[in-house]
This record gives sequence, structure tokens and C-alpha cells, in this order.
Amino acid sequence: MSQFSVGGCKTPETTPEESLEGLRVIWKLYEAEEQQKIADLRGLGF
Repeated sequence: MSQFSVGGCKTPETTPEESLEGLRVIWKLYEAEEQQKIADLRGLGF
């Protein structure tokens, strides 16, 4: 696991866009779970 320093010594391994894409997947999974359905992840970069 890499380390991230706020002081700027290391950079994140993901871009802000990639992080948001990952969150969208998680949100879709939670939404589907609440509805007791299978998540439709089409169009989310896979």
C-alpha cells in the first residue's frame, strides 16, 4: 500500500476523476442493494 503525504512528497495513484468514478460505482451498488436489485453498472467506465 502506498503512502500519501499531504506535504507533497508523494502523489496520489488516482486522479480526481477516477476517484469520482469509483464513488459512482459504490453509490450505484448501495442504491441497488436498497432496492433489492442487481446494480446496472453499464456506462460507468468498465
